[in-house]
Amino acid sequence: MSLHPCRECGHEVSDDALACPHCGCAHPAVQKSLGCGGWVLLFAALAMAAAVIRTVIERH
Repeated sequence: MSLHPCRECGHEVSDDALACPHCGCAHPAVQKSLGCGGWVLLFAALAMAAAVIRTVIERH
């Protein structure tokens, strides 16, 4: 059993806790993933960065 910050309120909770005793968040030690929307945004940001870099290189 170790302590981790709650993903909602940041208070220390056990990794075995089913709910945060401070804010009531379910499974507080489990970190949220990016999800589909997060991955799409990350891919779009990387594509835009690559396009900017390519444009800068072509202009020199």
